[in-house]
Amino acid sequence: MSTPRWQSRAPCRYFPVEATPLTMSPRLRPLGTDFGNGPADHLYFQVDREYEAYRAQKHRIAADQTPGAFGTREESEAQTLAHAAALAWAETTVASEHPSIRATLSSTDSTPRRWQRLALALQEDLVLLHRDAVGHDRVLAFHVSFPSDWRPEAILGANFQKVHAAVPGFAEQPETARSLVRAMLERGPFVRFVWTLCTDSHLDHHPARHPRSRFTPDTRPGWLRVERQVTIPLPAVQASVFLIRTYLTPFTALSDDERDTLSRAVTAMPEDVRRYKQLDPARVEPALRAAAAG
Repeated sequence: MSTPRWQSRAPCRYFPVEATPLTMSPRLRPLGTDFGNGPADHLYFQVDREYEAYRAQKHRIAADQTPGAFGTREESEAQTLAHAAALAWAETTVASEHPSIRATLSSTDSTPRRWQRLALALQEDLVLLHRDAVGHDRVLAFHVSFPSDWRPEAILGANFQKVHAAVPGFAEQPETARSLVRAMLERGPFVRFVWTLCTDSHLDHHPARHPRSRFTPDTRPGWLRVERQVTIPLPAVQASVFLIRTYLTPFTALSDDERDTLSRAVTAMPEDVRRYKQLDPARVEPALRAAAAG
């Protein structure tokens, strides 16, 4: 068997930071927008030389089960149809984009098992959102191994607004939340990015496993943590698949211009966003200076 090309492929690189006051707006862009990564920017599922490391971490977390990184909800025929359509789309797309991964998937398993097989075969985390006949949206499935300081087990059965309740200015008003849900279910696919800074290279920042440490004046290692989030509409079943791929870039791997942009972005960050991200410019700056010097 030939070696898959992705085993030597460097991870994609994203720098969605701007030296302006950060607002937690969706900023949805069409999937395939050029971010400098060539054909990989067109893919739903990105696979690279870190594939086995991501999978190994996912398997360790899945074996732990405390707290859970995985859950499904299936209580009606409409929800069953949503699961079936989402899984069929994902399994077909993975097989098309990455044929070497196809053997790890099986369409004959139960719904929970199919979700687990799928997620454990990917570097992305996954969420399924569904809207019922009266317009109420709920999370029907999640497999999230690499949360950024939040609890995935709390979102099963929750609506979009509740899931994002802690994010300042994102979906605070019901109509805003409904509009975002409509975009996810009826339009797209879209891609967006979320970024923060962290003091370690853990992919998993579940509060009960690896809580994210705050920067201190003595912190020297620092990483830019970027999530590439992709929404896939399944309008026929009133559902959307949500993909989350996490990337970590050490401060030392950033250019001088990028570190300068990052410094100015943290300084310009509104206070509510700064509290949410637990970032203090006076504590981040020494780590950026150390990376530039070292």
